[in-house]
Amino acid sequence: MLKRTVERLELMEIEGRFDITRQGLLLPPEERPRNDKTFQFNMGNLEGIEEYKDLHALTKLLYCLPFELNQHAPMLQLQLTEHFEVSFLSPPDSLWYRMHLDSGFGRTESDFDTGIKITCIYIVSSQNESLTVSLKNGDNMEEMRVKSNTLVVLKSRRVAYDIRLKNPEKTGKVFMMSVKISGPVDHSKRI
Repeated sequence: MLKRTVERLELMEIEGRFDITRQGLLLPPEERPRNDKTFQFNMGNLEGIEEYKDLHALTKLLYCLPFELNQHAPMLQLQLTEHFEVSFLSPPDSLWYRMHLDSGFGRTESDFDTGIKITCIYIVSSQNESLTVSLKNGDNMEEMRVKSNTLVVLKSRRVAYDIRLKNPEKTGKVFMMSVKISGPVDHSKRI
């Protein structure tokens, strides 16, 4: 299934289905928070379309994450989402997401609460061995190289992250699927 999904995503990239993100259109290149291309969709948009059946099956697995996480940690109170995004990185034009939080606790203007509680990033395919994810929680910073078929799950209000191809000279496409799961702010400010 994964191989067929990657083949479908590569075909979609050739067809021009991936677009520059809206933030990428409004800012000069050096100020953009990210410079990848994306394909955004709702799960129902793919249902019943034969050529997207493997992508739909993969999406259904990510769709189930709030159920699973709530079962093991009911205090999370995660909500369902049907909105997904596939990102495409490829040298030399699209190489990174800058360090950022997907949400905050709403304590200050710069600590804006978007309602996102958990960020899940699934590395569908990485043909580039220099793909790294950097995580920052307070003063602690960690960097890890990631490969195909890797799921990264983050507390959106606590862990900032960036994703980049460290060595732009190396070629190879990267496809990532992300889902941002909403949930209420924990008043103890832990999650």
